[in-house]
Amino acid sequence: MRGTVRFAINETLSYSVEELVAAQLDHIQQIAKGDTISALDGAVITVPHYFNQFERQAILDAAEIAGLKVFSLVNDGIAGIQISNSLAACSLIIS
Repeated sequence: MRGTVRFAINETLSYSVEELVAAQLDHIQQIAKGDTISALDGAVITVPHYFNQFERQAILDAAEIAGLKVFSLVNDGIAGIQISNSLAACSLIIS
């Protein structure tokens, strides 16, 4: 994606950080879809407050790879406030 580090599994297979996080987001999304009656619209994702702009962009890139619409990236310290205000618009909250 952004020229970041890749983890080599063997000579022909490697994954970027974004691809690994995307796999986690996809798995969480599949679990959430199984637990809900209504369709998933997207997610509010919490990130540590110390994540810089590039780390936040990597999370957004991973969500895009996973096919997940991100309503908002929220610092984990204020997530409770933000989530309570956004809960009506969200079907999935990934923390």
